[in-house]
Amino acid sequence: MATSFAEFRESLDSLLDQQSFTEAATALADDALEHVPERATELRERILRLPEELWTSHPSLALVLGASSRNSPPANPFAALSYVDAADVLLSAGTFDPALAVMSCVIRSSAFLGLGRLLDGLTQADLAWELLATVDVPLRTRMQLQSLALVQHGICRLLLGELSQARQDLEHALALQQERQDRGLVLEARGCLALVEYFAGIPNSPYEQVAWAHQARPAGSPPPGAVSEAPILIAEGLLAIDEGRIDLADTLLGRIGETTTGTEYELLTAHLHSIVLGARSGPREQLDALRDIRIQLRGWQSPGLLEQLHDSERALALIVCGEIGAARDAMTALMPDAYHVCCPARLLAILELHTGEFESALRRTDECKAMGDDHSPRNLAHVEVVRCVAHEALGDSSIAAVAADRIFLQAARTGWRRQFAAIPHHLLGRVIDAARQRRKDEETLAMLDELALGLDVEEGNSLPPLSSRERVILRHLMAGETQHQISTQLRVSPNTIKTQVRSIYRKLGAASRHEVIDRAQRYGISV
Repeated sequence: MATSFAEFRESLDSLLDQQSFTEAATALADDALEHVPERATELRERILRLPEELWTSHPSLALVLGASSRNSPPANPFAALSYVDAADVLLSAGTFDPALAVMSCVIRSSAFLGLGRLLDGLTQADLAWELLATVDVPLRTRMQLQSLALVQHGICRLLLGELSQARQDLEHALALQQERQDRGLVLEARGCLALVEYFAGIPNSPYEQVAWAHQARPAGSPPPGAVSEAPILIAEGLLAIDEGRIDLADTLLGRIGETTTGTEYELLTAHLHSIVLGARSGPREQLDALRDIRIQLRGWQSPGLLEQLHDSERALALIVCGEIGAARDAMTALMPDAYHVCCPARLLAILELHTGEFESALRRTDECKAMGDDHSPRNLAHVEVVRCVAHEALGDSSIAAVAADRIFLQAARTGWRRQFAAIPHHLLGRVIDAARQRRKDEETLAMLDELALGLDVEEGNSLPPLSSRERVILRHLMAGETQHQISTQLRVSPNTIKTQVRSIYRKLGAASRHEVIDRAQRYGISV
């Protein structure tokens, strides 16, 4: 057995160049599975250089071709199943390495997931684990096959929405990989674990998994565009969206490209794309993308997580569009889980904010509030914003103030911004304005400026003529900053600042900065 893939490849290429095809086929049959799944594509290129009668007589080579069908974008799960069927016929007709039967189940499971057959994929992953209890293979091979089967099982559980079981499978697989670092497998397992912990709402763990995944991914491993890289890129994209970094999420989507087409990660990629589209182009465009996802979901078996994600995003987009009746209908299919990872109450409360039913919004979230730390933390951040805004709208200013200070401090610390995205701008603007009147640290003040710049409404509170963006700039003017300093701090072009300053002067009927400050102070605006 070659001590490394580089040595194996060099020896194999030498045989192929010399047209020693029988020896090359034997070498591939003996060592190929040692390098699956990370090197399946490179092996495929060499297998297909053999005469067909040679590679069709070795089940291990058929299995490599089946595995590589996933790593050659766009993936072809139908072809993968054909190769696995051919391998199974050969295995049933002769005496071969028993590890091949286990690998057959793993590859078949992956192909089923690519076709949306989640329950069939889970069954095959279970079968691979059961076979391992009956076959006699070397310990090192056994541990590798166990980790492959566990990762496949974990991916099935993730897509079915069984997050706790998925976490156990993936952590078990990673523990086995401490004995043998299959970089592609570790990267994929870390990426899936990041997704599990993201959807479970755990605040810091997804970031830790991303960091560990990057450590497991030295330059050139896996090859660019490998499917094993997709889960970590999707997880990073979702985290970027939570932080309001839409450009980064878009860049990560570009890196995924067609890699996930035809794989189990295709609809998770589509989910990420729909959110980016909604942030860039608006909820109408997002609804079009979600319609495409719904069409694909019709052919999937029990897509628990994927269906929940679709229905939640669709309901949110409909609320923002003002289609309240359709949004209510969309939420009828949503059921809360034990920890409110899926939290219909949050969506219903946001809907009530948009319709002005503030007391109802509070009632909707009473159960969420009562759960405390048992509630999914990521969704609880959304719930707390809803409750804060509702209290402010009802005139409960003291309650709203305490909640707002806690919310904005957390947002500044975590970097999360998405909990503010679907809140009606005129209501959020009032909370931001009130918070600015209280003393805050510089980091929180900068975050409040950032949030206010994202509001595109004209308020009706203490300064009726000014928009939220103009209020932010006004406060900087009142602090004695130059237009150049404001431009630098807010990361807005000087011309934009100049235009908005002119608008402030015009709306307040002021001819100088001194008059602007004087009139703002009359309205109760302070730095």
